[in-house]
Amino acid sequence: MGEKNKIIEGELPVFPEGSYFHSVKTTLDIYDEILSSLSSPDNILLDAGCGKKSMMQRHSQKLKFSVGMDISIDAIKQNKAFSTFVSADASKLPFKDESFDAVVSQWMIEHIEDIDEVIREFHRVLKKNGSLVVVTNSKYHPMMFLSSILPMKLRDWLKMKIFPSYIEEDTFPTYYRFNGLGIIHKILSKRGFIKKYASYTGAPFFMFNKFLFKISELYERLTDIRLLRFMKMHLIIHYIKK
Repeated sequence: MGEKNKIIEGELPVFPEGSYFHSVKTTLDIYDEILSSLSSPDNILLDAGCGKKSMMQRHSQKLKFSVGMDISIDAIKQNKAFSTFVSADASKLPFKDESFDAVVSQWMIEHIEDIDEVIREFHRVLKKNGSLVVVTNSKYHPMMFLSSILPMKLRDWLKMKIFPSYIEEDTFPTYYRFNGLGIIHKILSKRGFIKKYASYTGAPFFMFNKFLFKISELYERLTDIRLLRFMKMHLIIHYIKK
């Protein structure tokens, strides 16, 4: 695919001319739109599990204040997208009740074993009418299913063999306790959230290989069929605290 199609920190990917992904909204497009709607000079935002890089770099300057939180000190040292950073466990957030207008989390919650504790904490630190936005993997996507059953050492080896060296892919245990729209709605409704947006979403993958990228485009076209949408790679939810 070439260097020009790398996903650059804080930016949306650039696709080759004629790509299927020019005609549809990808996971990152939808997430970017939601972040734009939350990026107000009146809002304070927490990114839970911010990692080494974040799309918040496109939006953080529009916020009153932003906090990047990750359990890894090394990760937050490399992230430049937030007003301040905190190293903490998502199940024990070091913030006062109703501190944030929005809590966002991308590709973190699939690694949480006790999901109830984390959702309780998200609810606690959100203000009334605050937004919870989660981007995560769909447990029904074939790659995610394999990820959930393979030993971590084997997953590390496969990533090393498949992905080029410039793509940093950390590997963590995955539990998929919050990775289908049905279970998400059940958990969040019980906690006192109301749904604003929820959808399975498509995403490009294997952009480093022309042939594999074409296969991913064919897969996305197939899963555009309504009955197969649950097999898309990701899902995005936006819920409001009552």
